[in-house]
Amino acid sequence: DRIPGHGLGAEPPDGRLGFDLVTDMAIAKGWTAVSFRTNTTDLAAATQSGTQSGVRHRPGVAAVGGGLMIEAGGSLLGAIGVSGAPLGRDDDVCAAAGIAAIKDSLEL
Repeated sequence: DRIPGHGLGAEPPDGRLGFDLVTDMAIAKGWTAVSFRTNTTDLAAATQSGTQSGVRHRPGVAAVGGGLMIEAGGSLLGAIGVSGAPLGRDDDVCAAAGIAAIKDSLEL
């Protein structure tokens, strides 16, 4: 019932324009976290400048806060991508709250 690399749900922000853009960015953040096996805030820091900065220009890569890996029992299960807050660190807080809400059901 779950297809790897595809979002499972989206909640439109109340009264905001750009729902499609926010949704696309959230999906890109989750995909990036899983693909690079790192949270997107960490990827953003690692690719600021120098030889690794080119990765930011790859299609679908979102090197900005809001994508967190979901791990349990030492395994990477997937990721959550959150977008829509004014700052990436605020998206990180929301994503972490989402993971915390389901953490008890994740342990393998």
